[in-house]
Amino acid sequence: MTLLQYMTSQFTAAQYLDFITRIVAACVAGFVIGYNPKVNIKGIGTRTHIIACCAAALIMIISKYGFVDTATASGSFLSGTKGTDPARLAAQAVSGISFLCAGIIFKSEGGTVRGLTTAAGMWLTVAVGLGIGAGMYYVSLFTVAFVFIMRALYRVLPIGMDNYSGQHLRFSVTDGAAFSAVLEEQLKTWKVHKISNRKESREQDNSAVFEMNVFREKKLTFEDLESFAKSNNLIRSFSVESLS
Repeated sequence: MTLLQYMTSQFTAAQYLDFITRIVAACVAGFVIGYNPKVNIKGIGTRTHIIACCAAALIMIISKYGFVDTATASGSFLSGTKGTDPARLAAQAVSGISFLCAGIIFKSEGGTVRGLTTAAGMWLTVAVGLGIGAGMYYVSLFTVAFVFIMRALYRVLPIGMDNYSGQHLRFSVTDGAAFSAVLEEQLKTWKVHKISNRKESREQDNSAVFEMNVFREKKLTFEDLESFAKSNNLIRSFSVESLS
């Protein structure tokens, strides 16, 4: 028996076409989940999501159909393969994605944990890929569509803190006592929604360093901070770091 005869004896051309269709559908699903032009965290983007989703779909296809030659037409296992468990291969994909997600989550200088949403998206991508690989098109694509709609709603409606942009601000000033009151008024002017991880360190000459995480609907630009610094001679230097 030739290799071609052996392959076609297990699957027909229509079945192979179905497998290829699942891979293509997984590519599309991975792109939709990973597409977010506003987010660029450690290189995680559409390419990573597409690869993860396609890999998961292929793993599920192999898991479901790659062991077809170990069973008879009636479904019973052939001699010597009674311990075969095709489901183990798909289960390892769920464990394996955890290592990839662990590399996405990290803690910023401001004390805020970043990458949790991206890691959850990668986990969802693999789950969708496994579903498409198993042939469960409707439930998998419905999940993609539902997540896409929910993400669009979060961009429009102020639902929780996910709708606010976070930044870590640091000011080095000559007079900590005088700057404290000025800063409070400026934060109100900037319409800051929330302040977290606020720190203040003062020296003997009354100079001080103020650090904090601020959350507002739109990020403060460098021009906003530069204008504030120029209008206040207490500020010696400032820095800003994006938290998302």
